[in-house]
Amino acid sequence: MDGKKIKAKGVMLGVLAAFSLLAQILAAANLLFQAGLTFESSYTAVVLVMLLSALVFAFCRLPILAAPNIATFAWLVYGEVISKGEPVENVLGAGLIASIISLAIISVTGRQILEQIFPESLRLGLMAGLGVMLIMEGLYEGSIIAASPVNVIMLGNFSDPVAYFSLLGILLTVALLVNKIPGALFLGAACIFLLSLIEGFVAIPDAPFLLPAFDSLLVLNPLGGFNRPDIIFSLVMVLIFSSIGTGTALLEDRMAVVKSAKITYGSGTITALLGALPLEIAPQAAILPREKESARLAVSSAAVLLALFLFAAPLGKSLTDFPAIISPALVAVGLMLLLRLKGAETLDNAEKIAALTLVFLMAVAKDMTLSIGASLITLVFLRLVSGHWREVKIGQIIVAAVFFVYFLLS
Repeated sequence: MDGKKIKAKGVMLGVLAAFSLLAQILAAANLLFQAGLTFESSYTAVVLVMLLSALVFAFCRLPILAAPNIATFAWLVYGEVISKGEPVENVLGAGLIASIISLAIISVTGRQILEQIFPESLRLGLMAGLGVMLIMEGLYEGSIIAASPVNVIMLGNFSDPVAYFSLLGILLTVALLVNKIPGALFLGAACIFLLSLIEGFVAIPDAPFLLPAFDSLLVLNPLGGFNRPDIIFSLVMVLIFSSIGTGTALLEDRMAVVKSAKITYGSGTITALLGALPLEIAPQAAILPREKESARLAVSSAAVLLALFLFAAPLGKSLTDFPAIISPALVAVGLMLLLRLKGAETLDNAEKIAALTLVFLMAVAKDMTLSIGASLITLVFLRLVSGHWREVKIGQIIVAAVFFVYFLLS
C-alpha cells in the first residue's frame, strides 16, 4: 500500500472512530441534563475535552481516544443524584478529586501497576471481552437482538427498519473487511447513512449548528465531593481499572498504556471544571492504526471531526436517532479486536478460566471494573487452591482482596 493510500486510510479510520462515539456523547449530555445541568453545556464540556485529549494523544502518537463511559455516567446520575438526592455539584467535585487521585496513582506506580496486577491472561481476556462487548452493543443498538424475559437475549423485531438496515450494514461492512477494501468501516457507515437519508429515516434539522455553551463552568463543589468518600473510592476504582484495562487491551507497549492513562485522568480534571464527569479510554479506539505516524494522522482526523461536533449538537442528535448508522461500526470494531487475539494457547487452565470469566461478565454486565475484579479474584483463588501460590504476585493478592471487600460492600 503506497503512502497516499495509507494516509487516506488513516483519515477515514480516525473520522469513523470519532463518529462511532457520537451516540455516547449525546447519551452522556442527556444524563447530565437529567441531573440538572443544561444539555448544551454538558455536550460542550464532553466534546471539548474529547477534542483536547485527542490533540494530546495525536501529539504523543498514541492511537487512543477518550470518551464518556455511559455506565459510569448512569451510575452517578441515577444512583447518586436522582435516587439519593446528592447535589450534582458534589458529584462533579468527587469526579475532580477521583481524577486527581487516579493521576497521582498512575504517576507514582507507572508500569509497576501493570506488571503487578495485569497478567497476560487478563490482557487477552480484556481484548476478547471488549470485542464481544462491542459486538453485543452493536447488535443491541441495531435492534438485531433484544433483552428476553425468559432467556438472556432473543432476536429483535425485523419488521423494525433499524434491524434490517443494521443487518445490511453489518453484512456490507464485514464483506468489505474480508476483501481488505481500504476504509471498509467508513464506506459501510457512509452507505447506510445515504440509504437512511434516501428512505427518510434520517432528516437533517433546519438549524443543524449551535454555538458552544458554558453554563456549567465551575459549578462543581470539591468540598461537597470530599463528603462522599464512597463515591470517590468507587470512581477511582472504575477509572483505574477501566482505562488501564482498555489501554492494556489496545496497546502492547506498557509505557504507552501508562502515558494514555495519564492523559485521560488529566482530562478528567478539565471535564469536572467544565461541568461534566471524567472520561475514560474508549474501546472504539481499537479501529485506529498502531503505527506511530499513521496513529497521529488518524487521531488528528478524529480531532477535526470532534471540532465540528462542538458546533453541531442538533445535527449529531439527528444522526444518532437512527442507530443503524452506528451499529455496523461497533460490530466491525469488535470483530477486529477478536481477530487480533494471539497467545491464548500458552495459558494454563487457571489463566484460561480467569480470562473466560472476564469475557463472560463483560458481555453480560458490560462493566469493566466488575469484570476485571472477578477475573483477578478467580485467578488468585485458582492459583492458591492448585498449589501454585508462588505464581501469584503480591499486587494481585492485594487488589483481589480490595475487590472482594468492594463487592461485599456494594
